[in-house]
Amino acid sequence: MTESKDIKLDSLFIGKGVPDEGRIADPLVAQQTYNTLTQHADELGKDKVTFFHEHGDNAILIGQAVTQIGLERHIEELGQKLDHDILTDLYNRRGFDEELSRMLADADRHRKRVGILFLDLDNFKSGINDAYGHEMGDKVLKAVANLLLQSSRQTDVVARIGGDEFGIILPDVNEETPELFRYRLQEVLKDEAKTFKALRIIGVSIGYSQFIGGKNELKSEAVILHNADHAMYNAKGLEKAPGLVKLVRWAEGMEDSHTQLPPRA
Repeated sequence: MTESKDIKLDSLFIGKGVPDEGRIADPLVAQQTYNTLTQHADELGKDKVTFFHEHGDNAILIGQAVTQIGLERHIEELGQKLDHDILTDLYNRRGFDEELSRMLADADRHRKRVGILFLDLDNFKSGINDAYGHEMGDKVLKAVANLLLQSSRQTDVVARIGGDEFGIILPDVNEETPELFRYRLQEVLKDEAKTFKALRIIGVSIGYSQFIGGKNELKSEAVILHNADHAMYNAKGLEKAPGLVKLVRWAEGMEDSHTQLPPRA
């Protein structure tokens, strides 16, 4: 911290010589103190609680500020829990939808492409849950979540939509992006199955659709999600095999190609 900032803190916030009860009785002063000290702490990259103790001498005011910081941290953690899946720590459906809305709006403004992958595990219910129990099923889901993160880019949003279904948002895609993801997932699944034998039982069906900013074909979130989901059903209709990762891209007319969608395994 520079000397000038130290002087500013002493004169504006610390209130040397001002009785504690006088300070705490004025909520505007307390809020000003809290706001400015936290601003300086953020600018310096300091922990807020430590910073308050280092640069304040009003015990009641510091205690109030520390309580406020703790409350904000709790609210932030609670917000994260609301949009994350408890089992896998991926985004849940709520977090997925919020991120999708944000990314599609940005893509529409800047004429970018956003891809959506819907994934469903083949043979999960009969081969894992029914055969080995839900505890093993949870272990497989957590392992798959880690594999999806390994196969994704840092900018991608990976979510567990529910059950054994996952969704991934791919910003700034090109024609090769979904196939590269499929290939990476195929490879990490094969490697992980060498040590975690339960992964040898499942396969993965993937459906893909994309949003093109500035065009009218896919303005609705519901449309792009529906198309990805329908493409995934088409992938599930293909031959299933343990360890096989299948990818189907949505295309015009695909909805008419399967009047009877295959049951999920």
